[in-house]
Amino acid sequence: ISIVPFYCNCSKIIIIEILEGLKYLHQQANPIIHNEITLQNVMLDLALSNTKSKIIDFGYAREFHKSSKVFNKEGINPNFLATECFHNIYSPQSDIFSVGIILYQLIYNSLPWIVDVLKFKGKQSELEDKIVEERKKKIQFPSVSDSIIDFDSNINIIIKKALHTDTEIRFRSADEFIKALKGEVIVEDIDTIQIQKSDKDANKKKTAYSSVAKGKGFSAIAGMQDLKNQLQVDVIDALRNPEEYQ
Repeated sequence: ISIVPFYCNCSKIIIIEILEGLKYLHQQANPIIHNEITLQNVMLDLALSNTKSKIIDFGYAREFHKSSKVFNKEGINPNFLATECFHNIYSPQSDIFSVGIILYQLIYNSLPWIVDVLKFKGKQSELEDKIVEERKKKIQFPSVSDSIIDFDSNINIIIKKALHTDTEIRFRSADEFIKALKGEVIVEDIDTIQIQKSDKDANKKKTAYSSVAKGKGFSAIAGMQDLKNQLQVDVIDALRNPEEYQ
């Protein structure tokens, strides 16, 4: 595969073909996780009339239900591993994260986050901590040349979803990822969703405070009973009965 950036549609075709392979693996009765999805493990099959991308090298592949204690990830490029893999949690969504990295790489000829693995030789835990720290930073998307006339304005939104560290937000399956790339499902911008979530959380806190201020008391707030009791004794009762507390 050439190292120059692919046009957007060409990149999507390659990624869809990779995802079709993962879809087959993940839909087995006992799902198979590849665990090492990188461009080095994607082959262009020229034997067919239409060139097709295929996943190769299953040296790190494992069954989903197999214990992670026996899994050795030594030799895998951690820049392509999903964040949860650093905690020995492997699932089909881990493969999806790796495909998101490849999609970014094909379009922008770089990685969304880059950590020099050689600087941490023999210090695996420090390396993984550094990668996790880097992934807390917002993904940067280089400006796209006007010459790439087929650039899909939604591709960055799709990449952000595929590369989200929260598996609840990431694509849940290869099929969902494929439908997004084909435009069969609408993908909301993660940044917009998180802003709306922050606003909702702020409104909830404001409502809870308002409820207490208007006399509804702690009954308006669910849970935290021990904290409520402590506040009642140490603060509220003390204010209401200063002479008794003195």
